Amino acid sequence: MLSLFQTRLRIHAAILGLFTLLALLLSWPLPLYLTTRVPGIAQWAFDESTFLWNAWYLKHALVDTLSNPLHTELIYYPLGIDLILYTYNFFHALMAQPLLLAVNLPFASNIALLLSTILSGYGAFLLTRYLLEKDWQFVGSGGPISGPLFSPSFLPALIAGLLYAFASNRAVYAALGHYDMVTTQWIPFYALMLLRSLDLQLSSRQRRKAAVMAGLFFAFNGLAEMITALFLAIFTLIVVLCWLVGNRAHDVDNVERRGRATTGAPSHAQSVPFITSFRHSFLALFTALFLIGLVAFALWGPVLIPILRQFITADFSLKEWGEAIPLSTDLWGWVTPTPLHPLWGANLVAALREIKLRALIPDGAEMAVGLRISIRFFWAGAV
Repeated sequence: MLSLFQTRLRIHAAILGLFTLLALLLSWPLPLYLTTRVPGIAQWAFDESTFLWNAWYLKHALVDTLSNPLHTELIYYPLGIDLILYTYNFFHALMAQPLLLAVNLPFASNIALLLSTILSGYGAFLLTRYLLEKDWQFVGSGGPISGPLFSPSFLPALIAGLLYAFASNRAVYAALGHYDMVTTQWIPFYALMLLRSLDLQLSSRQRRKAAVMAGLFFAFNGLAEMITALFLAIFTLIVVLCWLVGNRAHDVDNVERRGRATTGAPSHAQSVPFITSFRHSFLALFTALFLIGLVAFALWGPVLIPILRQFITADFSLKEWGEAIPLSTDLWGWVTPTPLHPLWGANLVAALREIKLRALIPDGAEMAVGLRISIRFFWAGAV
C-alpha cells in the first residue's frame, strides 16, 4: 500500500506530466525540430539568435577562454563591448549548458524554453492552491494546509496554472524570440515562498526555509530578466505593507478578545501582550526579509554589482518613453488573437506598421478622443 507521501508524489508527477504534454502540443511543430530550429520570426529583430549566442558565449568565456562573460571582443573588435546591461538571460544560458555539451545549441535552448513553460504552470498551481487553502482555512471551512491534494482548491489551482503557463503573452514572446520574457517560471515560486516566509502559522524553521528559497527564486528571476526582479521588489514592498496592516489588526483583535474573556472588557494591561505579539511579528518579518536579501544578493551579486555601477556612472539611458508605447497592449488585446495566431492571425508587417503609426499620435490625443466619446455617450443617455 502506498504511503501518503508516495501518493502525493505521484499526483504531483502527473500534474507535471500534464503540463509537459500540453507544452509539447501547444508548441507544435517545435517538438519535430528540437535539434535544428528555434522559435522566432524574421519580421522582428532576430532576438532568438542573440539568446542562442548568449548560451554559446557563456561557455566560450567561462570554459574555453577563461575570460569575463560580461565583456566580449568578438563585437566591435578590437575595442569590444560590455554585456552588463545586455539582455543576457543568464538563467536560460546556464540551464542550457549541460545539454549544449551533450547534444547541440538549438536542442539546449528549446528544452530550457519548454521547461520554463512547464514550471510556470506548476508554480502557478502551487501558489494558487496555497492561497485558496489559506483563505478557506481562515474562514473555518477548509482543512489544514497539509491536507489532501484533491481538496476543493485543486481544480481552480490547476486552471490557474494552465492560464498562466499557456497565456497568449508568453506564446507571443516565444514566437518573437524574446526568451527572457518567457522565463516566467520563478515568479510564482518566489511569490509562494515569500508568503510562506511571512506565514506565522508555520514554525520559525519552516519560515526560514521558505525565506531562503524565496531569495533563491528572486535571484533566478534577476538572472533571467532585470525587469522581472524590479517588479518583484515592488511586489515584495506591497506584500510587506499589507502584511503589516493585516497582522496589526489581527493582533489588536486577539488582545481585545483575550481581554474581554478575562476581565469582561479590554484593559490597559492588555497592551503588554500586544507589544510582545508585535515584537514577535516584527522579528519574523525582519528575519524573512534579511534571509531573502542575503541569499538573493549572494547569487545575483556578481551580476548586480556591475549593473548598479553602470547605472551610476554611465550616461546612455534611452530618453523619454522609448519603445514602451509601441510595445504596450490594450484591453482589447487581452481577449483577441494576435497577428501571429495560426488560425485567426493577420499580416504581421502591416500590424507592426499600424502600431508605429498609432504611437506617433500626439500625447493626450487618444485620451481626448476617448473622453469626447464618453461624454457624448453619457449625454445621449441623460437626454
